[in-house]
Amino acid sequence: MNDLASDLLILAGATAYVVGVIQVPVLLQKRNLTSKRTARKIVHSLAGLSVVTIPYFRSLVFPLLLAGAATLATFFSRRDSRARPLNELYHAIGEAEEEEAGYLQGPFYYCLSITLLVALFAIFAPDRLALAITATLLMIISDPLASIVGRRWGRTEWPIPWTGSRRTLLGSAAFLISGWWVSWLYLSLSPLAGFSGQASFTDSNVLVYSTTAALTGTLVEALSPSTYDDLTVPIGSAVAMLVVSLI
Repeated sequence: MNDLASDLLILAGATAYVVGVIQVPVLLQKRNLTSKRTARKIVHSLAGLSVVTIPYFRSLVFPLLLAGAATLATFFSRRDSRARPLNELYHAIGEAEEEEAGYLQGPFYYCLSITLLVALFAIFAPDRLALAITATLLMIISDPLASIVGRRWGRTEWPIPWTGSRRTLLGSAAFLISGWWVSWLYLSLSPLAGFSGQASFTDSNVLVYSTTAALTGTLVEALSPSTYDDLTVPIGSAVAMLVVSLI
């Protein structure tokens, strides 16, 4: 199979996965079988996992097209959208905080951060693309986990009133611990480590990157308003790891 055919096949599979992951919770919420918050958490935790397909593309143009399309779709998912799928998506997973903005602000930043990170690393640091994917996984896995743990069991709050949302020590601890393990597992097992032209990862620098990503992500998540943490957490973590890699 030639490179173009391979990339198109992977793109088709990744697109089908993303569409399916979004449509199932939307349908469940539409039929009142799940809450908006649960539907949103499902989409948040699963849709972005399509980033793990990026190392298998021969050309990064294709995953960028998918991420860019998702960014546009979330931006135009509005309460008054004439496109039925976009209108239904807004009403299924939209939050009260997004009413003023009028579109899916959180998911838009989520998709925008993936698009920006893949594009910037592809241009300026293609041999360290695994760091961008690692930072994205923190947003996908650790951020919603911290929210769930903090809301359900968190009692002691961080004294950070300007975020406009609740941050608890237990939620931040969940982010820190899960963020370290997510980073360590991905960088240890990353297929990028074996690709020609990619930076190699030793046990020692994987530990350094994992610790950097987890600490940075935890602090940025705690200090950021919840509307913007889908943008600040992955970009902040990726920049911190990139800086460490250049030292």
